[in-house]
Amino acid sequence: MKKYDCVIIGSGPGGYEAALYLAQSGKKIALVEKRELGGVCLNVGCIPTKSFVASAKAFYAAKNSAAFGFTAGNVELDFNAVSLRAADVVLKLKKGIEYLLKQRKVDLIKGEAFFVDKNTVTVNGESITGDFIIIATGSSPSSVPVCKIDERSILSSSGALSLRALPKSIAIVGGGFIGCEFASIFSKFGSNVTLIEMKDRLLPESAAESAKRLEIAFKKKGINVQVSRAVEKIEYKDNGNISVVLSGEDVIESEKVMVSVGRRPNVDGLGLDKAGVVYSAKGINIDPSMRTNIPNIYAIGDCTGKIMLAHVASGQGFIASKNILGESSAMEYHAVPFCVFTDPEIAICGITEERAIETGINTVSAKFNFTALGKAHAAGNTEGFLKLVYLRENGTVIGAEIMGENAGEIIDTAAVAISKKLTVQDLSETIHAHPTMAEAFGEAAHKACGRPIHTI
Repeated sequence: MKKYDCVIIGSGPGGYEAALYLAQSGKKIALVEKRELGGVCLNVGCIPTKSFVASAKAFYAAKNSAAFGFTAGNVELDFNAVSLRAADVVLKLKKGIEYLLKQRKVDLIKGEAFFVDKNTVTVNGESITGDFIIIATGSSPSSVPVCKIDERSILSSSGALSLRALPKSIAIVGGGFIGCEFASIFSKFGSNVTLIEMKDRLLPESAAESAKRLEIAFKKKGINVQVSRAVEKIEYKDNGNISVVLSGEDVIESEKVMVSVGRRPNVDGLGLDKAGVVYSAKGINIDPSMRTNIPNIYAIGDCTGKIMLAHVASGQGFIASKNILGESSAMEYHAVPFCVFTDPEIAICGITEERAIETGINTVSAKFNFTALGKAHAAGNTEGFLKLVYLRENGTVIGAEIMGENAGEIIDTAAVAISKKLTVQDLSETIHAHPTMAEAFGEAAHKACGRPIHTI
């Protein structure tokens, strides 16, 4: 029986970062992974998807290069090469993680872990014990009752990333951030895209203004957006296509269908009952220190059902590690940035304006449109805005909403401001580099403070 200071189940961004941090602190660590090192994020999530985003953006720019003063010639898409590039990016990063784990003497064990008791798991028939155990088993795509995802023509997001030929048409069921990103990707590559959302707007958990403007932008780009439409049936046609029957009896026919209706925590099959861990279909119960109801067992990432984002998993892994090392630390979620890599991009942090109104928080907002931003004009993309939400009583920034060029890159300014309780006056008095998209923070803050706008 092998004994460790900590056994970590799952090697996604929460699991492997916790392993590296604890190992760096001198602890003996086992990292158990039943599939691929790096978890969903690295293999079938954040990284390959953003590789596709980059390729789609480059292809679209080349096709429309005349707007920048040159002609790219006969631009042709090699979709298989796009897929191979994404796979190569994943492989390079995976090798990087392997190197770090080996360097810090983390034992990477391939296999599936099952709890025997609160200190012991079995992997490949061998017992492994740990003074502490971190559960980081991630999540899986949710399905819809009207069809079975077969990864041939009815795809999950993972299946969509495995395509080697561009579908002429694709219907995407689910208008959350995953569905919207794939709609943007396939549209830029030239597919005929239909995006279906059962709620009354895209990105239903996001900010209303950005979501509505994204819908308008998508329609301008030729994406068939169907909101407030339930899917009643998905089935194969005799011609090999797939038909999607919507409420109201409208039928969408396409070559492929991608189902993207959220994710569910991976909590089954671990033997959590044998360890006495409290959980439900919504995730493993944890406190702010990432502890479960069993003091030596922690849980982090998607399996907790909190906020299913890679950087949240990493943050939770750091908090769990600090507590295991004896440092009292608690997770806070009020300044978590949320990014959607569509065209235009959307990024949100903190409380949205409508959420503040709903909960009775006395706030004010200040918005700066990118049509007045010099860098946006130079980049050839003036679509979008930056909005700050702040407390009326003292100007403390509690939220930010960005839509437009590089929104995902500049949202970190908002995360720092919200986390450190900065005010609009603090942002107004900060010198922001010009010309950049990020200087929109200063301009929105100037507006909030009644000061003249500086840039153009």
